[in-house]
Amino acid sequence: MTVPRFVSRLLPAIGLIAVFALADMGGAFARTVAEIANLTGPDRQKILEEGAKKEGALLWIGGLNQKRARRPILKAFMKKYPYIEAKGIRTGSRKALQRVLAEHRAKTPRVDVINANVVIDLKNAGLVQAFRSPALAAYPEKEKDPNRIWATMRYSYHGVAAYNTDMVSAAEAPKTFEDLLDPKWKGKMVWGENAETGARFLITYLRKTWGEAKTLDFLKKLSKQKVVTRTSSIRNILDLVVAGEHHIMISPALHHVGGARKKGAPIQASMVNPVLARNGYFMLMKTAPNPYAAMLLIDFILGEEAQKILKKARYFPAHPKVSPAKQMRPYQPSLKGLEQFTVNAEMMHAEAKKSDELYRKYFFK
Repeated sequence: MTVPRFVSRLLPAIGLIAVFALADMGGAFARTVAEIANLTGPDRQKILEEGAKKEGALLWIGGLNQKRARRPILKAFMKKYPYIEAKGIRTGSRKALQRVLAEHRAKTPRVDVINANVVIDLKNAGLVQAFRSPALAAYPEKEKDPNRIWATMRYSYHGVAAYNTDMVSAAEAPKTFEDLLDPKWKGKMVWGENAETGARFLITYLRKTWGEAKTLDFLKKLSKQKVVTRTSSIRNILDLVVAGEHHIMISPALHHVGGARKKGAPIQASMVNPVLARNGYFMLMKTAPNPYAAMLLIDFILGEEAQKILKKARYFPAHPKVSPAKQMRPYQPSLKGLEQFTVNAEMMHAEAKKSDELYRKYFFK
């Protein structure tokens, strides 16, 4: 068959157009996780949604109450993006880390987003991806990761002491850490050993806010108070105070106190400025198989809708415009005119050796 001369003249141009079109399509679907995670501009949302429609799924793992928080968040997320099958698995930090490391070794990545206290391990393994989200604009700069590796979704605040109100009156209850040194509390106090939430965590806070000399003097005196150390979770330790086994718990998580009081437990807590805070953060996996959907989820978690779900679940939301639930408000630093001092995972890691040395020196006789 003879091709007309004018058509034959157009074929090279048509071919070039086709090549450019295919190249453009290839570029649209060949973005790296890093490129997707750092998209900006007015077309960002459209690009993420188009990519997520093709992925159709995501997996988020880590330590968050499955019934009260993770499932409701994912349900709301899937209502907004019905073409994404979003799954969540609750697991502790160590198991979460073991899982992603095993997936990496087997070259079968499944996890997209993780909230677990393992940022140092994942950074060392090269498995976390820095990201940008427009939702972070609402958050205070001092509470953001300058390297954009993690973002805070909630906070835990810790008081000076939680005390059984049937055994300790509000008037005599310790109001400051120095009050814990009163001889009348000798043998009546308890704290946790867990490095993330217990004694070492508190010691790191004291060292960073008081300085080394004052902290050492305080620990030396506190060691004479025969503080009982428990290895169980700080939630379980608070239950022991509620039950009357101990008068006082040192450095309780205030959301535990608020939750217990809502149930009628004889418990109350005192706070000091600045309030010791721990951030509950999440990260994007560098090996995320569904990075478009993952970034949509990250935006959603940081937004007010998901933060209100965390509020309902009796967490302290990180979003500055979302106040905590009614029973938690007495323990929200900003609502009491108090500052907060956040001891994040990276600070804990940097100070772990020294804080552990002090803990063992004064409380392991």
